[in-house]
Amino acid sequence: MTGQRFSQSYHLNVLQAPNGVFTSSPLTLALAILGEIDVVLEPGFLHAAQVARYVEGRDTSRIEEVVRVAEAVAAANDVAINAVIFAERLQSDITLLDRVKARMATARSELQSFGNGVPQLLVQMGKVVQVVEREALYGGKDRMHATILRLRERQSVGSP
Repeated sequence: MTGQRFSQSYHLNVLQAPNGVFTSSPLTLALAILGEIDVVLEPGFLHAAQVARYVEGRDTSRIEEVVRVAEAVAAANDVAINAVIFAERLQSDITLLDRVKARMATARSELQSFGNGVPQLLVQMGKVVQVVEREALYGGKDRMHATILRLRERQSVGSP
């Protein structure tokens, strides 16, 4: 639905990499660091990380690759980061790791409070959080857009 491509490079360099590690921990930690700098960097980083991994076939479980992606996103937003300090934080910042673990636990708890299931998408409008029906997730962007508009209309008239 997102149009994300899964290239041959991804299959060869990531999925079939000898001794490859399949983890998103460095990406998740980098997202938190960039969010500390400016939350505006987060969506761009998520997009750039997906392109790096799935299109370009870069192993984003490796800290060096994650730092490269973060540097590029920061630079595109006129933000300078120190690559050495950034990498050190990814490797050994216990406070960062604890904060990310707490953020993930909170997210898991919030998701579970709306029922289990994968995929699941929650939309927050103001202080109200609503579940997007699963059928909309597979119905393409037009159906997704219409569903979100319907949720917004329901909220504005006070219906559950």
